Amino acid sequence: MDVPGGTDQHDTPPVYKTSKQVQAWFLGRSRDLWKTKYAALKVESKRLQQQVADVCRSRADWRGKAEAALREAQELRAQLAELQAQLDVSPEGSQKNA
Repeated sequence: MDVPGGTDQHDTPPVYKTSKQVQAWFLGRSRDLWKTKYAALKVESKRLQQQVADVCRSRADWRGKAEAALREAQELRAQLAELQAQLDVSPEGSQKNA
């Protein structure tokens, strides 16, 4: 299927019915709307990035507090076990002496 020369759509520029002033206005408006939309998306993106950073920081703080509380609870359990062992040993020793 050979296409005869000169009939290709790319050979001749398209003929527009609207004036160049109207085309320029339309393209300018399109560009302005695109820039406005992009600026709004950029602001939203920045807000979401800040929110993610805040959430990550908050999670790290809470994780640190939880780990500190867990360590403290383990230490208190160990102290309780020591005191319970001393209490169990003490009455037995006093009963033997009596």
